Order: sequence, then C-alpha cells, then structure tokens
Amino acid sequence: LIKNTVGFLSAVVWGLVSMKSPRKFLIVVAFALLSVFLIVLAFSASTGLNGVDSISSYCISCCGMGCFVLLCQQAVEIYPTAITTTGGAFITGGGRVAAVAAPLLVENMKHLTGYYNASYYVAAGLCALGVVLTPLLPRL
Repeated sequence: LIKNTVGFLSAVVWGLVSMKSPRKFLIVVAFALLSVFLIVLAFSASTGLNGVDSISSYCISCCGMGCFVLLCQQAVEIYPTAITTTGGAFITGGGRVAAVAAPLLVENMKHLTGYYNASYYVAAGLCALGVVLTPLLPRL
C-alpha cells in the first residue's frame, strides 16, 4: 500500500513538474536517476545491505513512474495530431508486451548467470541508453 501510494504521488509530482520544465530534460533526469538506483539495488542485493535495497526500491518506483508519465506525454506530442491516439496506444501497447516478456527474461538471465541482480544491471544499461537517445528525439 505504501509503495503504491508513493508511486501515485510521484506520478502526480512528475506530471506537475513537466508542465513547467522541458520534458526532454526531465526524461534524461528520470532515466539517469533510474539507472543509478538500479545499480544501487543490484549492488546492495549482492552485498546484503538490507536497508539500502528497500530505499532504492522506492526510488526506482518514483523514477519509473516519472519515466512512464513523461514518455507518454512526449510520445503523444511527437506524433501528428491526426494519429496522436494511435501513437499513444502504440507506446502503451509496447510497454504491455515488455511487461509480459520481462519475467521470462529475468528468469532466463538468472538461469544463465546464477544471480537475479544481473537483470538490474541490464535494466540500468538500457536506462543509460535512454539517457543517450532522448536528446535525439524530434524537437517540438
């Protein structure tokens, strides 16, 4: 219940902040923070730091919600007006496919490496890739 409340409040905060700040910059910040907190979570899981992993988990929830809110706003603005709804649905549908595939990928990575934290490192790398690719989005 607490984590869901934190996620909801972070979505509201990210949405309000995005009304006054450049969205591309906020997406880069959210991806960068998410990448850092994923690395911290993976490191704390491998070293047994119990307090750090729960704090990092809440931070990941906040930054992940920020990425979701900001990317959905940005995706709808990138597409032309006539297909804005289709573009937003395409982005959301891609996220749902990824949510279905994620457990299989995490379990296969655990099977290959012997550790669950390898998936956190891969996710952190993908977030870092998002930091690099976000400035290449079309200018609005």
